Amino acid sequence: MGIPTLKIDTVSIDATRRLPQASFNIAPSKKQTVARAVTGRLFIQAQYEKYSIGIQGISQKTYPDLRTLYQEGNQVDLYSIVPRKETFSPSGSTNQFVTTRKIRTDDASANIVVQFPAGTPLVGASYSVLNLTNTGKVTTTFTPAVGSSTLLVYYYPIIQGYIQPMTATYDWVRDEETWDLTFEES
Repeated sequence: MGIPTLKIDTVSIDATRRLPQASFNIAPSKKQTVARAVTGRLFIQAQYEKYSIGIQGISQKTYPDLRTLYQEGNQVDLYSIVPRKETFSPSGSTNQFVTTRKIRTDDASANIVVQFPAGTPLVGASYSVLNLTNTGKVTTTFTPAVGSSTLLVYYYPIIQGYIQPMTATYDWVRDEETWDLTFEES
């Protein structure tokens, strides 16, 4: 199916001469402690990382819409083109698993894959996705037994954050101007 379309809020970013692989860079910028509740029990996930996402080679026609989003200064969603994997250890008492970020469901290419046990995609058992305020929730049609195996969820996340100031790059050989953007997770 291919790679899903990169979007920031409602603005689709076309794959220019350098996107998507060469110039979609995700790097953790800092760590923080996050409290998460799964099956009613609270636990601390201390390795949560915020991301700084660099996107280079944005076309001139997309720039005005992104500039407007930047000038508004509001938190926006980046619909990622890089898949994320999360691992869950079933408790035996629930069929609901909460992800650290929202799950992208807007593009047919952004398929979610649930594996149980790890390495075996779910066949015959279905799941549904519900996006909460800042997280996603995957609900399977069965309740995995405690300690039976790990459940893996591969998905394309929706990352909330802010657009940072954009810079222009002019290619004299190709006679084209492109824009570089940095998106900081909030």
